[in-house]
Amino acid sequence: MFKFLNKIFSGKDSEFGSRSSSWRKIRKEFLKENPTCRACGTDEDLEVHHIVPYHVSPEKELDKKNLITLCGKRCHFIFGHFCDWRSWNDSVVSDCDSYNSKRLLRPKLKEKNNDNIKSDRSAFIDAMLFSWNDRSKYK
Repeated sequence: MFKFLNKIFSGKDSEFGSRSSSWRKIRKEFLKENPTCRACGTDEDLEVHHIVPYHVSPEKELDKKNLITLCGKRCHFIFGHFCDWRSWNDSVVSDCDSYNSKRLLRPKLKEKNNDNIKSDRSAFIDAMLFSWNDRSKYK
């Protein structure tokens, strides 16, 4: 247990090596400059995603052009990793921009009381997750 905690607090990533000592500062600055999820627009549970993973291209770890803000609830997994943490999406920026544009321009009914209706964002992403969970049959 202590070895695990030591890896976390020392900046070591057990699978991919260690993070730069500047990562926390860069991450904080990036979130300040990009305070919403690029895909869904939320400002909650945000994560900074590397477009090209830093274990693939370590020199891009701190390059802000290689970063994108995604929410950790769903968009990081769906748009950043195609629903597979071992994968990544080289076109994450354009995919997020396309989805967000469609999300903002979508037609919708105006309801007086939306409290009991699941949000469009949540319903769409849930549908994507369900379809991706069974993708093994297509391999």
